[in-house]
Amino acid sequence: MKICFFNTMRTWGGGEKWHYENAVSLHRRGEDVLVVADGEGELSQRLRKQGVRVFPLKVGNFSFLNIMKRRRVLHLFQEEQFDAVLFNAPNDLKIGASIAKKIGIRKRVFRRGSPIPIRGTWLNRYLFSCLTDVLTNSEATKRSVLESDRTLFPEDRIKVIYNGIQIPIETEEVDGLTTNDVPVIGSLGRLEKEKGHDFLVEVASELKRRGESFKIRIGGEGRQYEYLRQKIVEKDVSSHVELVGFVRDTQRFLRGLDVFVMPSRWEGFGNVLVEAMICKKPLVGWNHSGLPELIKDGENGFLVEFGNITLLADAIGRLLKEKKLREEMGENGFVMVKQKFDMDVALHQLEEYLKS
Repeated sequence: MKICFFNTMRTWGGGEKWHYENAVSLHRRGEDVLVVADGEGELSQRLRKQGVRVFPLKVGNFSFLNIMKRRRVLHLFQEEQFDAVLFNAPNDLKIGASIAKKIGIRKRVFRRGSPIPIRGTWLNRYLFSCLTDVLTNSEATKRSVLESDRTLFPEDRIKVIYNGIQIPIETEEVDGLTTNDVPVIGSLGRLEKEKGHDFLVEVASELKRRGESFKIRIGGEGRQYEYLRQKIVEKDVSSHVELVGFVRDTQRFLRGLDVFVMPSRWEGFGNVLVEAMICKKPLVGWNHSGLPELIKDGENGFLVEFGNITLLADAIGRLLKEKKLREEMGENGFVMVKQKFDMDVALHQLEEYLKS
């Protein structure tokens, strides 16, 4: 099978992680894989180190109007004769979907990872008419595709395959407890508004008011860095909250936490939640979007009403106090990962899907 992953995002996020892991895994299984990616982006740099072919292409909002770039994509598709192409973002769709349809690529897939409703504009309707399938990472994301326009795309052509993750063998024998002198709460993701890290600053202020002993570490880079830094100062929690920047070793970061919090305003799946469960960490998040598919309230963590800082602080505070509960929820989460999100299972599902 010849497969093209089409992801031209320069920054690194959940979508890039999914494309990277699946491209590398299918490449190792002997499939002929090529990834269209920003030549200077994190995704292409990582792929080259794994020996995966990369076709460098910079894409912006109006690149689909650039005749030279469209011609490059056309020549690539004609030369490679892919069996399937998986597009990551709207900009990727705009420059590649119509070309893929024109030359007859059998499987033309929009891989959707964010549960944001898609508007039924004439452009979106045209782009979706060029697709054969939509692949989503959760039931919440699937529902969002047709939330604004039920006629945008056939529902029976929208498939859910949960993100898979490789579980380190040694994790079986490791507990999720730390030796931190002060309990550490953590979150990891791009510093963008949708990730809701500002909620954590509010939580820090509330926990400080209650006299709790804690630290909060927020990993990631993004446009909200300066906003968050100023908010930390304004709330007088500089001694409690740290912006640690880009985290390359995710496992090391997660193992150093006592509690993992996902404060996103919306989230399709949340790869990092699964990674936190592998590290046997209890989870806390809002009871909305795709989070309830991963956080089972009272089992591997707590879900609270969206935007309610008091309830979020209550849930975190309880976990900070109850070491045994943290351990039990961490173990429950690890079992859940093995049952539902093992990489081999997800990869097999993806292979069968692309062949169908």
